[in-house]
Amino acid sequence: MYQAINQLKTNLFTGRLNLEARDGPTWTLYFRLGRLIWQTGGPNSDERWRRHLLRYCPHLDFALIEQIVPQQDSYREYRILAQLQQQKLIEQQQLVNLITSTIAEVLFDVMQYSEGATASQQQQLSCTTVVGEVPSFLLAVVSTEEVLKQATQAWKQWRDAGLSAYSPNLFPVVQQFDHLQLEASFQPLISLVDGTQTLRSLAQKSGQDVLSLTLNLMPLVKVGAIAFSSVPSFRKYNLPTHSQENITFLAAKSEEDTFLQVSPNWRKTAPTKTGKQIINPSGAPLVACVDDSPVVCRRLEEILTQHSYRFVGIQESLTAVFQLIKSKPDFIFLDLLMPKMNGYEICSQIRKTPSLRDVPVVILTGKDGLVDRMRAKLVGATDFLSKPVETEKVLHVLHRHLVV
Repeated sequence: MYQAINQLKTNLFTGRLNLEARDGPTWTLYFRLGRLIWQTGGPNSDERWRRHLLRYCPHLDFALIEQIVPQQDSYREYRILAQLQQQKLIEQQQLVNLITSTIAEVLFDVMQYSEGATASQQQQLSCTTVVGEVPSFLLAVVSTEEVLKQATQAWKQWRDAGLSAYSPNLFPVVQQFDHLQLEASFQPLISLVDGTQTLRSLAQKSGQDVLSLTLNLMPLVKVGAIAFSSVPSFRKYNLPTHSQENITFLAAKSEEDTFLQVSPNWRKTAPTKTGKQIINPSGAPLVACVDDSPVVCRRLEEILTQHSYRFVGIQESLTAVFQLIKSKPDFIFLDLLMPKMNGYEICSQIRKTPSLRDVPVVILTGKDGLVDRMRAKLVGATDFLSKPVETEKVLHVLHRHLVV
């Protein structure tokens, strides 16, 4: 591969280079005058596109972006980027970074596939070129030397860490949930492992680089708590059954990350030193609030407990779905704008989780625009509630959507 790319660079080649594995994936690299401009193909190419677009343009509505260019259009993703550039929805440096990052990722995958974990696993790639077949317009050019260097360094670090046999395109799947319950330090990370996200996607959502995240997961892989799959594999966790007399909820990081309150009519115990709280559940509806603002959570707590509702507040967005699975609320208030993971992503995960699929989800937002409402509906939100939180509004939306 190195020889082919360097030769095309020297010859100022314009066209595409196809890298094809026998009984395996095919990647395509596009050149203009010897410089790389785009990539396609390889495993999980759709996921790669979505992930990089989210990384460099987090403010954009992906559902609307996908409608810009028809599915059957040649160089579709490249044309979408051109439209975003024309509408000034993406800055030039963001564009360059996105293109560079996707090409480097493809080169990493090609390197891993061709070099393999051992000599016996190395795969030969056939290289063919097609002159002139490139997009008719140019968005940005990438330094071939720099992107090769970036990909080579990433692959070397991955290989030296002993991960040659594990592709970052694999999907982690929980195998032994009961064992993971004992590993409190892993809870924030495990809450993201639903079998539908690659290691690269999990790394991006957790704010880590993929190498660090994978190394953090390896102890769980070695004991069989987590396995890797080459395809998405949603797994419904077999959560342990709790008695009706007391239920234990694990806090995400500290006692302030998750707090449970019940109205004075129910018995309540103080938080334990391990960050757990024990309550005696009753027939009163349990309402959850996922919001990184302690002020909003406390205000909702006051309103709800005064009107005989039970309440659970969740301020850590990365572990929100895991904690919702644990607490099993009857109703969810969900903030739209949160760091690390926004309300749209969390709502989408809620709708993919069998135990939460039918729970009403009301979006809390300070900006109640038409685009926000449309996007929220697309991910399965039930309704909107504008901030600031007021007693009458809260009770009205509860009475409208909560079936007791």
